[in-house]
Amino acid sequence: YTLPNTQPTQSTSQLPSAETAQQHHKKHHSKAGPLKRTIDRAASFFRHKHNKPPRRSATQALDKQRIDGLWGPHAVSPPDAYSSQQQHDMATLSSRVIHSLQSQQSEQSTQDYNTRLKNVYWGSGAYNPNRSHVHPSFPWWFPNPSHGSHAKPSKYLQSVLPTLPIKADGSSLLAAYLKIMEWPMNLRSKFPYKICGGKQNCNAEFALSHTLEFREKYKPWCVSPRLMKENSIGWIYHRGYSHSISNNNNNEGEKQDVGGHAMIWYRPGLYRVQDPEFYTRNLIHALESAVAESLQRTHGTVGKYNLVLDCQHFSLSHMPRLQDVKRGMVMMQDHFPDRLGVLLLANLSGPAQFFLKLVTPFITESVRSKIHALPANDDAKRVEALRVLIDDDMIPYWLGGKDMYKFDYDEWYGDGVVK
Repeated sequence: YTLPNTQPTQSTSQLPSAETAQQHHKKHHSKAGPLKRTIDRAASFFRHKHNKPPRRSATQALDKQRIDGLWGPHAVSPPDAYSSQQQHDMATLSSRVIHSLQSQQSEQSTQDYNTRLKNVYWGSGAYNPNRSHVHPSFPWWFPNPSHGSHAKPSKYLQSVLPTLPIKADGSSLLAAYLKIMEWPMNLRSKFPYKICGGKQNCNAEFALSHTLEFREKYKPWCVSPRLMKENSIGWIYHRGYSHSISNNNNNEGEKQDVGGHAMIWYRPGLYRVQDPEFYTRNLIHALESAVAESLQRTHGTVGKYNLVLDCQHFSLSHMPRLQDVKRGMVMMQDHFPDRLGVLLLANLSGPAQFFLKLVTPFITESVRSKIHALPANDDAKRVEALRVLIDDDMIPYWLGGKDMYKFDYDEWYGDGVVK
């Protein structure tokens, strides 16, 4: 990302000379830590670099490319097809995960593993058939016929059964983990990276047990009054979905439009962090709800989201603490693998680009390849780019679209609140 030409907040006469700035830098630089030196350099940029000619930005480069070919496939791609070997790997891993959970049950005298799986549904914890489309409920371990008809492949899924990963119990979930692991032949992997990144690696089933324990303890679907208070103005929510995916769903060849990835809208410039724990929980809850909505709407075939990050009004005072950012990214990486379609950046300001440079080292290469900037300072071009993802009536008005939706605190949380 290239930092743009930024207007100073002080008059030119109040700014120190370049010589004075250099002397001050030499005096304090040697005593500062690496993080403080980075922040000092950024602050120096905003104070002294206002006369620097603007560089060619990432958004200018994007305008010259075919957006639909650059990031469209990640954002609206149909469900993946899997080879016979990959389906065999999913079946093998499925039996190994179940065996591992059964072993934990006998060793730790915990509840039956199927009961554990019933209590970690996407979006709700325990299965709740009365949840709304805003906060749906869908099996985390899917398919799982022992949980009832709602956890079995639908007739729609059965019509495309040969190409979708739904033959073994839990295989819809396992496919996401194996893809992140790059389909290891011996079912051993460095994922999750922080725990298994050493020389020994881990058995692939460990990643699933690790996430199950996270879901049992962290409860990412949980909505508390403190979480609601932290997002009372709606700086993050999910609404709408990417372009529909049509498939045959019966012998007559009729089409069924099920939609693609869920859309998350994140506007960090609207809010300064008050409670870091519940700020992070809002981020995780938005991902959880979006994945649940996508899975329910697509009968278990997609389960992904696209995230639009609007940096309008973002300043350094809106930055969350780096330790909270790193912690949140580890949770997203370990427990929501292969759920991101694309991350689109709108209204990139200097502070936003600086913050992105700070957090980039925490982002894996596979995720970096999915991050793209929308055209800047031109609503028409931005809307045109977003049309690759979503219909006009789902693009919010604050990005130049037709959707006039305004966040409603009570309506949004509604039936998702834990009393």
